[in-house]
Amino acid sequence: MASARLLLPVRSTGSPWSCMPSHKGINSKPLTATFSRTISTSPSPLASVSTTSSTKSETFVPLTPFGQQTVHATIHHFPSLEPLHLEEYPANHLNLPTRRDILHRAVIFEGDASRRGTASTKWRDEVRGSSRKVRPQKGTGAARLGDRRSPMLKGGGVAFGPKPRDFSTELQKKVYDLAFRTALSYRFRRGELIIVDNALELESPSSELLKAIFNAHGWWGKSSGSSLLITVKDRPLLEMTLAQTPLKGQALLWDEVDVKDLLGQGRVVIEKGALQMLLLKHQDDLPKQPRSPASTLNRVTEELPEVLGWSEFSRLEVAALEEEPEEQLRLKSRLYHAVADKRQTQAATKPEPEATRLHLSSLEAREEAYKAQAEAITEHFDLKRQSSEKEKLAGLKDANGPEYLQLLRESSFLDALAMHHQTKKMSYEAKAAFTRGDALDLRGDGASAYSWREYAEVLKAEADDLRTEIENTLTGADMSSATDEELKKFKSLLAYTQRKKTGYALSQENASGEGEQVSV
Repeated sequence: MASARLLLPVRSTGSPWSCMPSHKGINSKPLTATFSRTISTSPSPLASVSTTSSTKSETFVPLTPFGQQTVHATIHHFPSLEPLHLEEYPANHLNLPTRRDILHRAVIFEGDASRRGTASTKWRDEVRGSSRKVRPQKGTGAARLGDRRSPMLKGGGVAFGPKPRDFSTELQKKVYDLAFRTALSYRFRRGELIIVDNALELESPSSELLKAIFNAHGWWGKSSGSSLLITVKDRPLLEMTLAQTPLKGQALLWDEVDVKDLLGQGRVVIEKGALQMLLLKHQDDLPKQPRSPASTLNRVTEELPEVLGWSEFSRLEVAALEEEPEEQLRLKSRLYHAVADKRQTQAATKPEPEATRLHLSSLEAREEAYKAQAEAITEHFDLKRQSSEKEKLAGLKDANGPEYLQLLRESSFLDALAMHHQTKKMSYEAKAAFTRGDALDLRGDGASAYSWREYAEVLKAEADDLRTEIENTLTGADMSSATDEELKKFKSLLAYTQRKKTGYALSQENASGEGEQVSV
C-alpha cells in the first residue's frame, strides 16, 4: 500500500497539474516545503564563536611513535624469584598486539618443516616378479587379474603409495620474526614471561628440590601446567631433573626455541641473556635505526653467575656419553667430593642463612659421593677367578701336591679379597649414612638423624667382623711353599686389614674418601 504522504497532490506554479482543483479539507502545501528549512543571515546566539585566540596548550604531550616506546620488565633471581630491578625493553619487542593469524602461520610453518616425509612404498612397476598373467581373462569364474605385481595380491605393489617428499612450506623471515615477538609479547602481557638474571641451574639433580621450587611458586600441579625454561647454554643438572619429571617442564637452549614452544607451556622462564639473543635474532621486520644507548639490546651480555659445582657436573654429563659405567661411578665420586669441598669452603664466608644452605648442600653432595664409591666397588672379576680356582681344586686328585697347595693358597687369598671388597663397600655405606644423619640433624630432624647414625654403627660392626674373618683366612693358609709374590700379597692385605680394624687407617684417607690401595 502506498504511503498516505505520497498520495497528497503536488501543486506548483509551473506544473500542468496546477489547474486541477484541490479537494476540500486537504492541505495543499507543496512537497518541497517538507524538506526545506529556514536560512537566516542573522547570527544565532547558540552559534556564537568565542573570540579567544587558539593557542597551543602547555600540557600537550606529543604522541610517541610505537617504535620508540618502551616497556618495563621485572628481573628476578632464581630460584627464589625475588624481584631485583626493572629493565627497559622496546615496545615492539614485548608489547606487540596479539595477531592470531600471524601466530597460526608461524606454527603451521614450523609443523610442516618438522615433518620427515620419509614414508616410502614400492609401486607396481618397482616390485620384483614375473609379468605373466596369473590366470586367464575368462573361463575361471574369478575376477580379472593381471600379473603377480598387482596391488590386489599379497606381495604386490602399492597403488599410489607414498614416496619420500618434502612437506616444508615457505614463510617470509619478517613474518616469522613478527610472530616470534608476538608470542613473547602475549606471554609478557599475561605475566607468564619470567626473566631471571642468573643461571637456571639447580644445586643437585634432585626431583624433590625441583618440586619444592615449583611448589613455592605455584607451578606444580595439573591446573598450573608445565614450564618452559630457556637457557643460554646447557644446564646439565636442570636437564637431568626435568628428565625425571617430563610432564612438569622442559629445558631448551635459546636457539632451539620456536613459536609453538612459547605458546604451548603454562609459563616461560628465561635467562636475561637468552632473551637478548632471541630478540636480536628475530628483528628483521623492524626498520634499521640506531637505538637509544639505554636500550637493553645494545648492552653487552655478561656471563651469568653459576651455581658452585656446575663445571664438575657438566664434565660428568659428558662422561656419561663416553666412559664405561664403572669409570663413570669413579668420576662421579671424585666430582661430588670436589663440589662438596667447594661448597663447604664457600659456606664459611657467607652469612646466615646462606651458610647453612651451602653447608647442607655440601653434605648432600658428600653423601652422593660415598654412595657412588660403594657402587663402584665391583668384585665380578675376582668372583670369576674364585670359581675357576674352586673348579681346579675339585679336579685335582693329589691333595698334597705342590699344584694343589698353590691353588689352595690362591683360593684362600681370593676369598679374603672378596671379603675385603665387601668391607670397603660397607665402610662407604656407613660414611654415607653418617653424612645423611648430619644433614638431617642440620635440617632439625633429630629422630631421623639418630636412626641413620645407628644404621651406620651397625654397618661398621659388620665390617669389623668381616675383617676378623679375613685375618683368620689369611693366617690359616699354608704358606710353607709360597713364592715371594704370594707372600707379598698376603702380607699387604693382612696389614691393611689390621690397620683398618684398629682404626689407624682412618687418618690416612685423603679428602676424596679413597683409602690406601691393596697391592694384588
